Amino acid sequence: MTKGPRKKRTALAQVGGAVKSVGDPTVLAWLERAADVTGGDARTLTHGFHAWPARMHPLTARRAIKQAAPGWIVDPFMGGGTVPLEAMLAGRSALGRDLNPVAIEVAWARSRRWDKPRRNGLVEAASEVVQHAKKERPKDKRVPKAFFDAEGAWYDPPALVDLWCLLQQLDKRRDDPQTRMLRVVLSSVVVKASRQASDSITRIDRDHRFVPKYRLFDWFVARAEEHANNLKALFKAIADGAEGPQFKVSDGRAALALEPGSVGMICSSPPYPGTYDYVDHHRRRYPIFGIDAGEATKKELGSRREQRKLGHEEAARRYAQDMAAAFKAWRPALHAEAKIVLVVGDGQYKGGGVVKVVPLIKEAAEKAGLRLTGRVAQRRDMRGHTGRSRGAPRGRKRTHKAEFLLCLELNP
Repeated sequence: MTKGPRKKRTALAQVGGAVKSVGDPTVLAWLERAADVTGGDARTLTHGFHAWPARMHPLTARRAIKQAAPGWIVDPFMGGGTVPLEAMLAGRSALGRDLNPVAIEVAWARSRRWDKPRRNGLVEAASEVVQHAKKERPKDKRVPKAFFDAEGAWYDPPALVDLWCLLQQLDKRRDDPQTRMLRVVLSSVVVKASRQASDSITRIDRDHRFVPKYRLFDWFVARAEEHANNLKALFKAIADGAEGPQFKVSDGRAALALEPGSVGMICSSPPYPGTYDYVDHHRRRYPIFGIDAGEATKKELGSRREQRKLGHEEAARRYAQDMAAAFKAWRPALHAEAKIVLVVGDGQYKGGGVVKVVPLIKEAAEKAGLRLTGRVAQRRDMRGHTGRSRGAPRGRKRTHKAEFLLCLELNP
């Protein structure tokens, strides 16, 4: 039996307000609780280590995972790795996949069960890297032309030189887990050291505050110390011998490559239609990992650039097609009682229009033999590249978008 809309005061993601719920009462009983993160700490353990735009709240992932059928917990649009980390904490086998290689590095760094010697070694290594970077900092305060041409506009001159020096020192180190972790530590502070407005706003910040010489060095060491402390808390929270998540660079529309019926839940936050160019959020990070983002840019699902190129109607149609392809690719691996739990929001297009995401998801689900059994929705202000945050022009109806927590299940 499907329940009609009902309103409740709660919080979806980290924004309070009225929430509407529609669906099977049994599903809504836990779906509403998963959506309610009031008072929840989004930075607990290693969750706050590395920024990731539009990430799922840990409480939502944790409470959803409790409803999973036996088998793997999978996140095909993993981002920074919240779902695999929560699955590991719950003692479940987890697979995280993402088209962006930076996501794999961040998720790996957040899910290490490192003992005290390795944690202490991380802090010592960060200090050592900075000491050598200071000694070998170029006296003419210049970096190679290729690096300047690629990144020079995004940094104050002292910060650009400091970043180059840190990259040089990391390249000189042995290619081992400790160096890998240090690269992620640098990745976690590099946007702060740049002129980029924020992790999700990929333009020059008009209110940027100058970053002086050695400031990036200080942030690098401080973040290594902070992460070591968080890894200590994670070490205590995870049982000895616990299986760590598996990670893979992969298109979300690709088959899961797991045994048929072996996936107990897919819990994920797929791209919102036409809202972000997700690959661009991490442009400052690609030099740290030596990553070419061309493949991720080419295959990115639901991007804003695609919407601008095709128009919002055609882009929405393609979004539904892509999500249908994803659902069909996942379906063979699903347990008979598996659930697909998605955090997803409406998109926007130029002029303040809204791309309604639920009809697109429902269309995609039906093509894959899935049904929408419950949804929790909360209204959002129109903001960013297309929307309006206050009111609407005279004679024009005010429009709003919403964010949703959805549950999909196999058709009986």
